[in-house]
Amino acid sequence: MKHCLDNPDLLNVLDPLGMISIIENMDKQCEHAIEIGYATELKVDPSKVKNILFSGVGGSAIVGDLVKDFMLDLSSTPVLTNRDYSLPKFVGPETLVFAISYSGNSEETLSVYNRAKSIGAQIITLSSGGQLKKMSEEDGNTTCIIPANLQPRAAIGYMFFPLLVLMERLGFLPYMHDQYTDAIATLRKLKNQLGFNIPYKQNPAKQVAFEIYGHVPMFLTSTKKLESVTLRWKQQINENSKALAYWNSFPELNLYEVTGLEMPDEFLKNIHVIHLLEGNESSHILEQISKIHELYDFSVNSVTKITAQGNTSLGKLISLLSFSDFASAYLAILYGFDPTEIKYIHYIKKQLIT
Repeated sequence: MKHCLDNPDLLNVLDPLGMISIIENMDKQCEHAIEIGYATELKVDPSKVKNILFSGVGGSAIVGDLVKDFMLDLSSTPVLTNRDYSLPKFVGPETLVFAISYSGNSEETLSVYNRAKSIGAQIITLSSGGQLKKMSEEDGNTTCIIPANLQPRAAIGYMFFPLLVLMERLGFLPYMHDQYTDAIATLRKLKNQLGFNIPYKQNPAKQVAFEIYGHVPMFLTSTKKLESVTLRWKQQINENSKALAYWNSFPELNLYEVTGLEMPDEFLKNIHVIHLLEGNESSHILEQISKIHELYDFSVNSVTKITAQGNTSLGKLISLLSFSDFASAYLAILYGFDPTEIKYIHYIKKQLIT
C-alpha cells in the first residue's frame, strides 16, 4: 500500500485538479500574499481600535484563529474569532471587524458585514471577489482582494499572510520581515522533504499518512500558540482525506482525553495519536508530555511526534501547516480519494439552501 505514494500515475488519477501541486507551491502563494497585504489600501484608524474580531466560516475562519494565536505573545489587543451570522455583544465602533470569505458570497460573512456596518465598527474585508468585495468597495472600507478559483483550504497562504501584513501595518504586530523570510525559506525546505517526488522512505509526510491509514487520528499540542494549527490538521484530514479526526491541547486533554483511555482496547487500537511540538517546550511541559505518552503508548495504536521546523514563531507555525497539507493529501491517495473533492459538503449546502 505504501508504495502507491511513489506512483506518479496515481497522482494524475487521484489528484486530477492538482491539490498536491498547489501545496508544493505554497511558498510562491505566500510570497504573493505578502505583496497583496502591502499593496492593500488601508482605510482604518488604528488609534480608535480597542479590540479585533475575525469573522468567517470554514477555511475562511481558520485564518482568523491562526492570526489570533500568533498574536498571543506579540499584541496586547484582545482578539476573537467569530463563526456565526451575528456578532458578539461587545462589538461596536471601537472594534475592528475582519469580514473574511474566500468566495465573497458566504451568507454568514455577508450577514456579519451588514451588522458590523450598522453598528459603526471599522471593517476590513478579505475575499476573492463576490458580493463582499462589491459592498466593501461601495462603502469605502479597506478591501483586500486575493486570487480566485482555489478551494478555500488550498488558499491558506492567500488568506493568512495578508492578515498578518495588515496587522503589522496597523501597528498591532511588530516588524515582521524576518518572520516572513523564515516562513518562505521553511516552505521551500519542506518542499524538498515532503514533496511528491521525494520517495516514501525519505518522506516524513508520506510516512505519517501511512501510519494514520486505517486509524482515527487524534491530534494533540502542548502549547496555546499551536491550537489553531492542531485544529487545521483535523480539518485537513476531514476535507482532504475524507476521514474523521479529533484534536485537543494541554492542559485540557489531561482532564478529558486521558479519561477516555479507559474504554475497551478494541476501540483504542483504532486511535493513532499525533503530537505537534513547537520544539522549545519548557522542561515542565516536556515532563507532562512524557507522562501522557506513557499512558497512550499502552493504549492506542501508536504515538507520533511531529516537531516544527523554522527559526521563528511564524516559520514553526507554517512548517506544521505545510506538513498537514502534504500528509492529508497523501492519506487521501491511500484511501483512493481525490483530495480536492468535497461532495458531502456540497450536498449539505444544497440541502440547507433547499
